[in-house]
Amino acid sequence: MRIVPSFLNAALDLLLPSRCVGCGTSGSYLCAECLATAEPATTLPLRPSALLAGLVVPFAYAGAPRNAVRRLKYSGLRAIAPSMAEPMAEALAAAVQSPFVLMPAPLHRKRLRQRGYNQTELLAREVSRNLGVPLRVDVLTRKRDTPPQVSTRSRAERMLNMANAFHADDPPVDEAIVIVDDVTTTGATLEAAARALRNAGASQVYGLAFCREA
Repeated sequence: MRIVPSFLNAALDLLLPSRCVGCGTSGSYLCAECLATAEPATTLPLRPSALLAGLVVPFAYAGAPRNAVRRLKYSGLRAIAPSMAEPMAEALAAAVQSPFVLMPAPLHRKRLRQRGYNQTELLAREVSRNLGVPLRVDVLTRKRDTPPQVSTRSRAERMLNMANAFHADDPPVDEAIVIVDDVTTTGATLEAAARALRNAGASQVYGLAFCREA
């Protein structure tokens, strides 16, 4: 039932001048002031992980960053991806030493047909363009169409929901891999993808998301 509204929203966004999803000012989908005043994710504790060598997240899931994720994910505003990817690229470059390769967290083919695009791939492509690093979309696949993580409450439920959800085929072993997502909460999705990559031979895996929900 969201397909028609999303299509109409996307069409309107193409016809109307871009406005910041945070404050409504014209000229950009994410203005510099809203990004500068957004709550950083560093104020939220990040749980150490045996599967992820590190987790890079510039913003908390609040305010303009939250609006940006929702507009990209549910309203078809693909044009906002470059504005979201720029701070992601800056944070990644400061935290992870190259060489590394980017991989978007994949959608199941059923969800991809419904939405029409993978929002994490849009972000990953823009981060790749910003940093001039390679992007691979042929390694990670999603085997199971899992329920949305928002429908689960505890970390244990989220981990169980994502168990064996991904498959990795011939990942690079001589350079780090960075899995790109739009938003993370417990890290269950990123860790499940990292597990598939590590089981397939990857030596070092990082996670990158635009924002983190407490």
